[in-house]
Amino acid sequence: MNSSILRFLLGMIALGFTATAGLAQTQSGVIKAAKVSGTVTLIAADGSQKTLTDGAVLKETDTVVTAANSGLVLVFMNGSSVKLGANSRLLVEEFKMDPLGKDIAVAQLKTEPSVSKTKLNLAYGDLVGDVKKLNKSSTYGVKTPVGAAGIRGTTFRIVFTPAANGQPATFSLSTAEGLVVFTGTTGAAVDVANGSEGVVTAEVNTTTGE
Repeated sequence: MNSSILRFLLGMIALGFTATAGLAQTQSGVIKAAKVSGTVTLIAADGSQKTLTDGAVLKETDTVVTAANSGLVLVFMNGSSVKLGANSRLLVEEFKMDPLGKDIAVAQLKTEPSVSKTKLNLAYGDLVGDVKKLNKSSTYGVKTPVGAAGIRGTTFRIVFTPAANGQPATFSLSTAEGLVVFTGTTGAAVDVANGSEGVVTAEVNTTTGE
């Protein structure tokens, strides 16, 4: 996969916000929406919904759903970002950070400023991620129905299409920079290194969903 394409997709996102000091890792970090296009809906943990616009603030446990011809970029306080394409659904299961010693300009980060923990869950759709170099104690993972990707600081793309109309579910993971470790439902781990792509085809029981 051409890394310049991913850089263009994510780009230099300047939201103009700074991360304030004092957030403990037991608290949610700040996430902001950027480059919102079309119809994008935020679903809170209590089921309430609202339309997302540029600059909207999200937190862990929020779910983002994009309609056809829609998309957005989510910018995380640790400097990472994800671009969600059309017809996608992403849950931010967890995003926490250790306290920061000072205010920081998120758009200028090259490495993350403190230890963090990020868990994303892509139910379906197209996700392009740009993760800054993580601290050794940090974790960053993206789950899908066919497996999970562990990120250490890289540029990557995940596409998951559920089974429909008699067609099997398909999953692809591409790495433009760095290394992603994919662990499937069988428990086997596969390294998807710089410039590589992993593809999974899954037969789904339409009655049980397994």
